[in-house]
Amino acid sequence: MRWAVVPVVLMCHAVPALAQETQSSGAPFGLRWSMTKEEAEKEQIALTPEKGDAFGSTYRAANLPKVLADTESVFISFGYDNKLWRIAAVSKTWRSDKDGSQSLNRFSKLSQLLDERYGNGRDISSPPRNKFMLDPEKFSWSIHSNERVQAKNWSSPMANIQLSLNAAAMDDLYYLIIYENKPLSAAFSKAKATKEKDAL
Repeated sequence: MRWAVVPVVLMCHAVPALAQETQSSGAPFGLRWSMTKEEAEKEQIALTPEKGDAFGSTYRAANLPKVLADTESVFISFGYDNKLWRIAAVSKTWRSDKDGSQSLNRFSKLSQLLDERYGNGRDISSPPRNKFMLDPEKFSWSIHSNERVQAKNWSSPMANIQLSLNAAAMDDLYYLIIYENKPLSAAFSKAKATKEKDAL
């Protein structure tokens, strides 16, 4: 599954799609925190099950109320108690973007929009330690080989957010935006620990 990266410390018009979540349970892409799978389907959101249990019941979501024009897939996770707590948006892939010019440009624009919504984020990017990978033409390669991190975190009253660039192949890049609801994330972690303990 192409959407698990840097741990969260945690085109159509982009600003509405990245709408700030509120205490009234608003979430990005027209979704609502803690909504159930059945409520999502009732709103005509098409859900395709994903394999794996890393985030509980997870689905690829289509026909969302709001999207970014260059988003390829959105994955939504309901945990173990059927409450939406995590949203991950994956962009289209920029092919042969060796120097990262296309993906970095998009990263910068999304970063500015997220700054406007959630306040200034914290840049957690880090350059390669390997001098060979410092060559600008090896930007995508350095991400693909885990030599470089290009990511930024935000924290709002309700959620942790992370924007990052990731590599689909040595010269191909895409962005990933992860939203995790804070209280629901804590509840999921507790339930996961209990589930794992029961399995031992």
